[in-house]
Amino acid sequence: MTPPPVVLAAVVFDMDGVLVDSTEAHVRAWTRFLEERSIPPPAAGVRSLFGRRAADALAQLLDLDADSPQVLAALEDLEGYADALLDEHGPGQQLVPGVTEMIEELRSSGWRLGVATSARRHVAEHALGTLRTAFETLVAAEDVVRGKPDPEAYLTAAARLGVTPQACLVVEDAVVGVRAAKQAGMQVVAVPTTAEIPALCAAGADTVLDPITDLPGFLATPRTGNGRDHGRECDNPGEPHG
Repeated sequence: MTPPPVVLAAVVFDMDGVLVDSTEAHVRAWTRFLEERSIPPPAAGVRSLFGRRAADALAQLLDLDADSPQVLAALEDLEGYADALLDEHGPGQQLVPGVTEMIEELRSSGWRLGVATSARRHVAEHALGTLRTAFETLVAAEDVVRGKPDPEAYLTAAARLGVTPQACLVVEDAVVGVRAAKQAGMQVVAVPTTAEIPALCAAGADTVLDPITDLPGFLATPRTGNGRDHGRECDNPGEPHG
């Protein structure tokens, strides 16, 4: 007997590249950091470092433990570059156009909403501005022991929202984030702002949606999240789909 479909109750958003158009700022911060230290960028490009906590990305880049003195010193410099860029934009000024209206529409439709980001809390709160109050929970870098692609951030968000992981839909733009959400047992809608569509699908995304503001239409009917008038389905045989 086929079990009934899981009814979705919550949407958990990654922040950078999904709700906030911060890609260029991250590229600038990482590029400055690498150039000043004469460190070659990853073969896959600077964007391949996105989606995970900065300490974890640095550890991977430098082939050191995340808590090593070298990584911690480098992290302080990198975060300094990133914080300097905050002054270029006021709170909430980098939100993706239409996101505020999209979030309000989802709230009005009864969806529980959260954010799970690899950014530090003060950075996330600045980037979201007044939109922060629309989300019941914000899981930031300081809130987890293990960053993405570990599922801890998304499992923490589900627990705080009081829903099961299977009742959550995640919206992600990074390969490591998609992997984290799938390991948490959640359905994933991917936005191709940081990674290419084939990479997002290969990581386990269920659907690719562009623009993200089409999400309310995608979720409108049925409530299981299987309305297919929007988005492109990923062909992932063998991948769990919640």
